[in-house]
Order: sequence, then structure tokens, then C-alpha cells
Amino acid sequence: MGYCGLIVRGKSRVPVSVKKKSKVLERGPKTSNLFCGLDYHQFAKHMNLDWQVCSRARLSRDARFDGKFFIGVLTSRVYCRSICPAPTAKEKNVRYFPSAAAAAEAGFRPCLRCRPECSPGTPAWLGTSNTVSRALRLIDESALEDGGVEVLAERLGVGSRHLRRLFLRHLGATPSAVAQTRRLDFAKKLIDETRLPMTQVALASGFGCVRRFNAGIRKVYHRTPTQIRRLARQPSIQPENQYLFRLRFRPPYNWNGMLAFLAPRATPGVEGVDRGSYRRSISLNGNHGCVEVSLDEKNDAVTVRVQFGDPRSLFLITERIRAMFDLNADWADIVQSLTTDPVLAKRVEDEPSVSRSASKARLLLRVGW
Repeated sequence: MGYCGLIVRGKSRVPVSVKKKSKVLERGPKTSNLFCGLDYHQFAKHMNLDWQVCSRARLSRDARFDGKFFIGVLTSRVYCRSICPAPTAKEKNVRYFPSAAAAAEAGFRPCLRCRPECSPGTPAWLGTSNTVSRALRLIDESALEDGGVEVLAERLGVGSRHLRRLFLRHLGATPSAVAQTRRLDFAKKLIDETRLPMTQVALASGFGCVRRFNAGIRKVYHRTPTQIRRLARQPSIQPENQYLFRLRFRPPYNWNGMLAFLAPRATPGVEGVDRGSYRRSISLNGNHGCVEVSLDEKNDAVTVRVQFGDPRSLFLITERIRAMFDLNADWADIVQSLTTDPVLAKRVEDEPSVSRSASKARLLLRVGW
């Protein structure tokens, strides 16, 4: 498997030349509230990032590492995905972060070229402690809006200070910072990929008002939402209450195998598989609609067409589709683990893109909507 799958296991290793320079404390910009005054390399030791693996993946633009880590460029103060097409920065000018929230907390802003908000979900989040994984699922369900970090920690059975420590250890950012980054990422996706009015974009992405939405976008991207939309490649005009999204995955992805599993188990009148696409009806908060999911092999993504009357449910719908088709999975790691089993090893050799999402997909199909 080469060096794939090692990124979240090894300890941080930094070249001697870089370590010498780290004696001087690096202060973040004024927008930074986490890394300001901290030695980056001392902090990196606790983030479970292997410097050598990150560097090799960045230089080769390996798509298998997309979303596993993010690259902060000191000269431009932006953070990028490992597959960013921009000219490669020198190693001494880059810093590696385990999540987009950690890079944002360090004072870096998202790259407008590679669009970090479009990267697959970070599998490191799925491999952290059970408490952090459960907290992230609750954050996706707007748990922080019900009472903040204290209420979230109480639901998890831990103290709020301990929960913050766990998030900093595994993700490099606090729960509030992770939630804010997710809101901004989805808002940016709606600005780029839909023609929703900015008022509805603000509500759909979880901002309580347009003023907070405008302030958040301007602070992070140094542009207004309208200016960002002008820079984006506008999609074709969709009918009212219809939306088109592209959700990316890490290759290889066994799309035909997924459809072959879903087709004979489809609930009549609710879901179906036809001509390489999956369709089903959905119902959320008293509203009804439908979704269609198909493969966009050229872009390593699935194309999701959503017809739904309430744009505030779009985030939840896209996240459930992402979980249902296991788009955050690291298939190389899964195959490596399955090959250690003498019974499964033969089947893995016959079909290397083995999906772990069969049981989870059925659960989501039955009770998720």
C-alpha cells in the first residue's frame, strides 16, 4: 500500500534544519486565537501527523490523501488541500494541520482555488476517540445550538474542559471552532454551487442572521459573499427548490458494487436503482422531497440532485448522503485491515474496493430519513 494510511499513526518527525528554526516562537496573525505564541512544531507533536508522509503526499498531489490533512502556506496565509493545483511551496514555508478548523484557528484562510470545503471528510475524525466521534455527529445535528459546549459535554458524559482538550488533541481546534468552520464551508459551497439568495444561504448554513453570515465570510475569505459568487463558475440554472451538489470521495470507489448491494434491497415505492443512479424519496421536518445520486467519475465525486422545499435542511441531507455512501472512507486503510483476516483476504483480492458501509447504508435507508 506504499505510504498510504500512515498519516494518523506515526509521530511528527521534523527535519533537523526545520527544528533549529523552530526555536523562535511563531506568532500567528491577529485573527489567530489558538496557535498565537506557540511553537508550531511542539504543537504538531500532539496532532498525530507524520511530517514525511504529509510532505510526500503534498509533492505528489496524491488524491488518496485529500482531506486527511491541510496545508498552511506561510507566505500567502492560505490553507490548501493536498491536491491543490497551485505552484508547490517550499517545505520551509508550509505547515500541516489535521483539520480545516485547526488551520483556520492558526490564522490561515481557505484557498479559493482548491476549495477545501469540497474535500472528502477527514478520516482522522472517524479514527479518534469515541467521545470526539460522537461529539462530531452531534455537532452535525446542530447540538451546539441547543446550549453550547457545556450542554454538548453533558450529553456525552464528560466535562466541558475535558471535551475541549480532546478536540484540541485530535483535531487541533475547539468544538466551537469546528462547528464554525463547518458552517462556513457549507455556506461557501452553497454560494459556489447554487443560486440561492444570500439570506437563504445564511439560514441553510446555520447562521442565525445575515449580519453574522456576512461578517463570517468577510473575515475568513476577505471578500463579501457576492464577490465570491462572481468568482465562481456559475452552474446551470436549476428549477425552484432543486439543487445540484458534488460530494467528493477518495479513489478507488466501488460505485457499481454499492448499487449492486442497494438494488435488490430497495423499498418499493420509496427507493430504486436505475441506469447507474440511486433515487429515493425523503421526508424531514414535515417537508417532502427526493434525491438522486449518480457517479461523477472524472471528478472523483458523486453528483447529488436534491428536490426539497426547505433549504435549511440541505446540510443535513448532504451529510446523510455522505454517510450513507461512506464518502469519507479511506479505502486503502480498509483494504489493508481486511487483508489481515484469512477468510476475507481472498475476497479482497478479487474485489479490492470493498465497502464497509453495507450495514450502515441499510440503517440510514430505514430510519435516517
